[in-house]
Amino acid sequence: MGWKWGFFTAAMVALSVATWAAGYPWLSERITPPHESTSLAIEAVGAARSAGAGTWAPALLREAESNLRLSLAERRRQEVRVILLRNYADARALLSLTQSQADEATRTARLQRGLAEVEASSSLSSASLAVASAERMSRAIPLDADGRRHLARARSALIEARYHRDNGDPRRAEELSEEALQQAQDAVTRANTLAARYVDEEQIRTWRRWIVETVAASKKTGGAAIVVNKDKHLVTLYLAGRAVRSYRADMGRNKLNDKSRAGDLATPEGRYKIISKKGPNSSRYHRALQLDYPNAADLRRFESARRSGELKNNARPGGLIEIHGEGGRGIDWTDGCVALSNKDMDDLYPRIQLGTPVTIVGGDGSGGVFSRAIQDAVEENRIK
Repeated sequence: MGWKWGFFTAAMVALSVATWAAGYPWLSERITPPHESTSLAIEAVGAARSAGAGTWAPALLREAESNLRLSLAERRRQEVRVILLRNYADARALLSLTQSQADEATRTARLQRGLAEVEASSSLSSASLAVASAERMSRAIPLDADGRRHLARARSALIEARYHRDNGDPRRAEELSEEALQQAQDAVTRANTLAARYVDEEQIRTWRRWIVETVAASKKTGGAAIVVNKDKHLVTLYLAGRAVRSYRADMGRNKLNDKSRAGDLATPEGRYKIISKKGPNSSRYHRALQLDYPNAADLRRFESARRSGELKNNARPGGLIEIHGEGGRGIDWTDGCVALSNKDMDDLYPRIQLGTPVTIVGGDGSGGVFSRAIQDAVEENRIK
């Protein structure tokens, strides 16, 4: 019973002291545990964590958490002391500082997160436009392996950026958006490099000169002449120097380049003539007008390229380039020939004689699939 009596006595003493201290507010505050302040500080730190302060305001959150630990330690230190010797002033001060720092961490986190979301949204919008621009250009201008690789990376980064934005990670979304933007720009730049000759002034002057000379020869002789414009996918028939018919045409799958060797799938560029006419029973493509490719100029370029190492020693110049039927598909699919629809081939075929000149140019500087794609990209500021 002795210990019970001792406990009762101590409790009564504590109650008496507390009752007495209630008459002295300063003493009551000093010896009374800061329960409410503790709860408020803990809630404030929890709210800061929930607001993402660990990511957006880490320094403020660390300070708040450190002061919370110090305040709780100080409170426990006072709780084990004799009641009249307790002093919770330091604990209260630390708890107040903790709450203030945690509230500031919450405000800062929300502000920084909001700013990051705005930045991510802006970067994502720019990346989306850049990828769309690259995809449009890729449809007009076939990309090489490097270009396709850049475009694939741009698409992948853009998808990931959207995922991270939608799942609350704007910083990662912005990083991936910047990567998508750069990869898309690299793809467009690569396409621009491949198609640069379609907007090259010197090259365009050469093509225009070929056209002018071909038309002038037709006017002088009063005969027919054909001009093939790869950029515009157009075959134009001239009679006595006057354009009388134009036909839509499909070109070689390697549509950007001038033909340099057998198997490169490119439509040649140069000045040729018709050396053979093939009717429905002698052509696999309805009707065909065979050109004298490779001519002397083609063979000179071929030998020069082989000597310089641009072409391998076992390369061959190729041949059997024709204007033939089975075209009109709206895509470039041939191995280097020019393909018209059967209806247009039926119209052109009887107008042409052996020896009719055929001039094939990349473009004429007045707009076309490739040149327009480059100009559009420049206007959109996707390439420099």
